[in-house]
This record gives sequence, C-alpha cells and structure tokens, in this order.
Amino acid sequence: MQNNLITSLALLLKTDLYCLDLVYIATHQKFKRMGLARELVESLSNEHKLTLEVSKNNHIAQKFYHSLGFEQVHERKDYYKDGSAALVLQLDQLGNNF
Repeated sequence: MQNNLITSLALLLKTDLYCLDLVYIATHQKFKRMGLARELVESLSNEHKLTLEVSKNNHIAQKFYHSLGFEQVHERKDYYKDGSAALVLQLDQLGNNF
C-alpha cells in the first residue's frame, strides 16, 4: 500500500473573477525549505491577483512574500486578538487595473 502525503496546501477565497485571498498556506515539516510553498504561490499568481494579511510582527513571512513580489497596500491596526496589526500584501502578475 502506498502512502499519500500532503506536502503543501493553501486555503483560498475567490473574491472575484481574477482575485484570490490567500487565507492560509502551509508546508509539511518534512518538506520545508524545499520551495514547495513558493511553487504553489507562483502557480496561483499566474492566473490571479493574490491578496493576503500577514502579521506586522512576522518578519520571516514578510520576507518570503516580498521575495515573491508581494507589495504592501494597506495596514490593518488591531487586526489580531493580541492587538497587533496586519499588513495587507498584494501580488498582481497579470497587470490588471483593479
């Protein structure tokens, strides 16, 4: 019997025809630092504008998203339960005017 293992996953909300809100992305611990999350985001951004929120305190995630070309478009103060802010990041590889 062959084991099936999910290595990476993303939870998305489609906000309109060309836009996706990236709610959650994760990679299995055994497969971290192999570029799987990067491949997943890049494949999604080929056909959609992506938007996400990331904690202002999460510098590692911010660095990852900026390396993919995400740009900050807004800051949501007191977004998380602990009172910290969220940065709204956006990636538009399609060049659409939204």
